[in-house]
This record gives sequence, C-alpha cells and structure tokens, in this order.
Amino acid sequence: MIGQGQKITVPRWWLLILAFCAALAMPAATVAQDQISGELRIRAPGVVHVGAYWVHLLGVRAPGTLGASQYRQEGYAEDFCEIEGAAFQCGLIAQGELARLSAGTVYLCELQHFIGDPRHWGICRPYDPFRRNLIEGPSINQTWVQTGWALADTTYTDEFAADEAIARAAGRGLWALAQDAPLALSPDMPAQVSGPATVVDGNILEVAGINLRLFGIDAPELFQSCTFISPDRSWSYGCGLQSRAALIRMTMGKNVFCLREEAARDTRNLGRCWEANAAGDGPAEEAESFNEWMVRTGWAMAYRAVTDEFVPLELEANRRDIGLHLGGRVAPFNWRRGQR
Repeated sequence: MIGQGQKITVPRWWLLILAFCAALAMPAATVAQDQISGELRIRAPGVVHVGAYWVHLLGVRAPGTLGASQYRQEGYAEDFCEIEGAAFQCGLIAQGELARLSAGTVYLCELQHFIGDPRHWGICRPYDPFRRNLIEGPSINQTWVQTGWALADTTYTDEFAADEAIARAAGRGLWALAQDAPLALSPDMPAQVSGPATVVDGNILEVAGINLRLFGIDAPELFQSCTFISPDRSWSYGCGLQSRAALIRMTMGKNVFCLREEAARDTRNLGRCWEANAAGDGPAEEAESFNEWMVRTGWAMAYRAVTDEFVPLELEANRRDIGLHLGGRVAPFNWRRGQR
C-alpha cells in the first residue's frame, strides 16, 4: 500500500513500452486535420482515394477536353485528344501513367480547400509511415507533369507550370506524340488486313502497320500483377506479361487475317483475327479466332461493354480455374481505375 505523499518510481523501460503502445494506437491514415497518408488508389485522371478522402491533385490536370472540368465522374478516363485530326485516348494513358508512378508508395497528402469549391485538393509527397517523415523527392503531382502526361492547372497555383514547360521542351509524353505523330497513331483499319503480327499486349496486335484491338475481349495491362492462391501460400505474378506471351505463342510464325469490327462509341481499330489461309484473304480452315482462344484459355476476359459473345467462354475458363482464373485477379477495367 502506498502512503500519502509517497513518491512512485516507474522504470524507464516501462515508460518506453507505454510510449510505443501509444504510437501504435494512433490512426495510421490521419496525420493531422489537414493531412492524410496512405497508398493512392487512382479513381480518375488526377483524382485519388487515400485514407478516407477523395483528393484532387492540386495544380495539375489530365490532358483532353475533360481534364480541366470542375467535377469529374469517378472512373471516367475516356477522354480524347487529337493530333492532326486523329483522336486517341489520352485520358486512359494519363490515368495509367499516374497509376504506374504511384504504385507501391505511401504518400502524405497536404489538403487544401478553396472558397466555393467543396473538393479536397492536395499535394501528395512520398512518405515513410514507420518513421513518420517525408521521403526526399518530388510530389506525385510534379512527377506526373514531368512525364508529359499531365498539364499544369493554374486555377489555384502555378507551382508546376515550369515542369510542364520542361516536359514540352524535352518532348515527353503528349509532346512526344505531337512531335512525331506517326509513331503514336495507327491509320484507320480497312475492312480486312493480313500479314505477320506483332503482339503489343494480350489484346492488341499490329498487322500490316495497323494497330488493332481484339474485338470483344479485355486482357490485363502489360505490367498488371495478379495473385496465385494455393491452400498453403500465395504470390504475385505478372499476369499482363503472361497474357501477352500467350498471344505471342498463338500467333508466332503465322500470317494472320483480321476483319474489322465496329462498336458503338468506340473509335478504336477493332478486329476479329485468325490464322490466315494460304492466300491470306481469309481464315485458315477450321481456325479458331484469337479473340475466342484468349478467353477460352483464360488469358483474357469478355469485354461486356461491347458484346456478351465471349461470356460463356469466360465462365467456362473460370470453372476450370485456368489462366487468370487460377488465383486472385482484378479485372483489367477495374485495374485501370486504380483497384489493386
């Protein structure tokens, strides 16, 4: 029993334990009222989800007519730019570049608010959550502009205007396309093309100088990761690279024949492709289309936004646990939106 006025001595090691436990009890996401930390989930070009907040990256905007709009719909990246009258999906490219740059890094976002604007604006810098300090290096805002796939937005700050000017002068990103459009843009696809194929990724081929997307299917992005799950362990693997490799195996050493396909509100070159016959003017006898083969073997998914034609093949591949369906995977559409 401790008497009145008696001094209590607490061992120093016990105080250290108490301090450590108090630090662990602090919420990891919220650093201060005007700061938030965590990994960035890309919801739209220039819009990220971090902690419990939707954050619009301050001082930057995606290219295209919608890049500077006051309010963007979540997930909307189908924004187009034009080079010499030819349209390309610069919004998707910009969003993908932002996802690539921010992947695997924790950021501390300093939030700012402006009169008449209900959004949370932020500049997000690399952050060490264990030491609770910033990591030396540029913000994701600045890095994105430096790649040439984002523009400086001077509505509230001109902090990144110089970075845009440097990217323009260096011919990066958008500015590389503007200077050398033929490298970035494919001619419109004629009714049919044939010849050897170069595989760009799991659903994009280059045939006779035409870049075309396999109609009705959606394959993982080239550097997308998926997870293999077994009863005792799991690991990540490059499913985007494996999907591309599957299509290379299917097409290598062959001439291919592709027919143009059309889809509402999709201006890209879409095609249905097979191994070509000897004359090169049609499919080889009893040849299965690459579109069907990629879904049937599990290395692509049905693109339901265009057609339901390949859904039964996807369901069968899923039932058989082959290809992408062998373990955990994020649908390519959702991966492009930032889901990981």
